[in-house]
Amino acid sequence: MGKIIKQHKKAIIYFLGLLLFVPWIFTLNLGNFDDTFTLRMLQHSIPQIIRLDALDVHPPIYYIILKLFFNITFINHASPFIQIIAGRLFSTITFIATLVVMRKVLINLLNRHISFAFMLSVCLLPTILQYSTDIRMYSLSALFIACELNSIINFNRNHQTKDIILATLFAALGAWTHYFTAIIAGLMLLYNFIMNKKGRVSYLISGICFFILFTPWLKVSMNQMASVNHSYWIKNQLAEYLNVFCYSRLSGILGNKLACYFSLLFIGCLFYTAFKTLKTFNQEFRKYYMMVSVILFGTIILGFILSILIRPIFQARYVYGISMIYFVMNLPLIQKLLTTYSNSIIKWGFLGMVSIGVLFNLALGAFNSIKNVRIVQSVTQLEKSSVTQINCDHELRPVALMNSYLVKDKTFTTKHYDELSDTCQSKVLFKNIYPNIKDE
Repeated sequence: MGKIIKQHKKAIIYFLGLLLFVPWIFTLNLGNFDDTFTLRMLQHSIPQIIRLDALDVHPPIYYIILKLFFNITFINHASPFIQIIAGRLFSTITFIATLVVMRKVLINLLNRHISFAFMLSVCLLPTILQYSTDIRMYSLSALFIACELNSIINFNRNHQTKDIILATLFAALGAWTHYFTAIIAGLMLLYNFIMNKKGRVSYLISGICFFILFTPWLKVSMNQMASVNHSYWIKNQLAEYLNVFCYSRLSGILGNKLACYFSLLFIGCLFYTAFKTLKTFNQEFRKYYMMVSVILFGTIILGFILSILIRPIFQARYVYGISMIYFVMNLPLIQKLLTTYSNSIIKWGFLGMVSIGVLFNLALGAFNSIKNVRIVQSVTQLEKSSVTQINCDHELRPVALMNSYLVKDKTFTTKHYDELSDTCQSKVLFKNIYPNIKDE
């Protein structure tokens, strides 16, 4: 039995990886307002998407790329359920592409073979399955940051113009995907401008070009920032800030405090792993590991400061573009810790933390998938019903939003229209995104 497992180890890992993803890809995730918002946005043409997105709080490139993907694959004409699966598959494809790029990065830095099965083990770490399958821009953000990192490494090695051009383009694409990704992408260029004397002029020009490439959206972004300063949906809960990029989903099950402890404990495990093992790696790997760490935690601290000084604007997923890269770069360190050090308490403690995260990920994914059966039955009944107007006051807010998307030929009425419309940044945006929800 042991021999068979050893021979087919990679195949088993790939199968288990697929098994982890399935419950997340085939879920409606009613608790996520943003998924519904994205799918509703895609019902419009690209010019309309740009116009409507200007009323929101994000740049438009993700919606445009996903819209093109839907058009090319004819998903636009498919049923809402197929569109949901397609949206999650697109995020999964970009996640796999990010792993391919990061595998190349690790091979270059460590100068040894890295299997894709090894890269896939990052799925065991917290939030990876969650954010890599959301129908949002976070998985795409990670791809652009990974490509920027790869180009920066190549430029610092060879000083070829094409590499700094690619780094600038990928940084700009990241900026057009999400504003926190813009901060991360800009900080990567700034960090290398400060730390690399030889390429300082190139990074200065790159930074200027990075800013110029974003200027077409600059005025809109300033208006969006002013809108966020006036009102935003995120609540002022310190524990949620501290659930940085680890166990934020556990707060719905265990409460904010306990989830916060899990997050801090896991971050502590990663810090300890780096402290024990980083010195055994070559200088180049240590250099870029430190760069990624400084930018990640620097962005998190900036998010905290802005949330305290202005208003709560920070969420765990906003730094996914760099936190996934950080997790991937921790894989060799974790492997070193588990294979080299004999302290069983450390090993089993770390494995226990990861196992808890995996079990909760699987439990949440499976729970959502089982819940989908009821959703499909409910939607089927709504579609067959001769009633054209449906009151949704008895439904939870996300359920009402999702049902209005799944059953587009019905009108949903509510006495709490103002409260429901708060899920969008403006009433005009809500009216265009959810046209079949009406004030009673």
